[in-house]
Amino acid sequence: ILKFTLTPIWRYESVWFLVRTHTDWLSSLRSRIPCKIRQADLHDLDRMEGLNFGSREALAAALSNPHDFCFVAEYQEKLIAIQWVLVGGGEGFTIYPFGTSVRLAEDEYYLHDARTLKDYRGRGAILEIEKEIFRFLSLRGFKSVYTDILPKNFISLNTFEKLGFRKFERLSL
Repeated sequence: ILKFTLTPIWRYESVWFLVRTHTDWLSSLRSRIPCKIRQADLHDLDRMEGLNFGSREALAAALSNPHDFCFVAEYQEKLIAIQWVLVGGGEGFTIYPFGTSVRLAEDEYYLHDARTLKDYRGRGAILEIEKEIFRFLSLRGFKSVYTDILPKNFISLNTFEKLGFRKFERLSL
């Protein structure tokens, strides 16, 4: 079992994780809310209120990018959580505020910008999204996944620990 040692942090300090996507053992993990998971599309833009990361135009551009995907969790006809995924082979990305540039290999992907509506946090919606992302991308030959989480975000750290993530690199300002 992975144990995290957390120390006091600066506001923007981040922890990176790495995992191999073996999905057979993920089916036993369950959320506490029966949500439907699917890939987002342009029709979801108006429904992302409360989960929004930017302007409608920026979200539409991201959804049109062949290297960026968004998965959503729906519960009772409401979008309650989203998770963005950047897949390898594209231009790469920069980790803010560190200025670290990252280029992903063809079989790697990066989980970024996850959000859950406040009333649904800690109930496993992101866990269900991650399981679907693992399934979706492992069927397409992706083998490694990266993400970054603030050390003070204990709910996310716990979720990703359940998913088998291990420490990869710690970035500090």
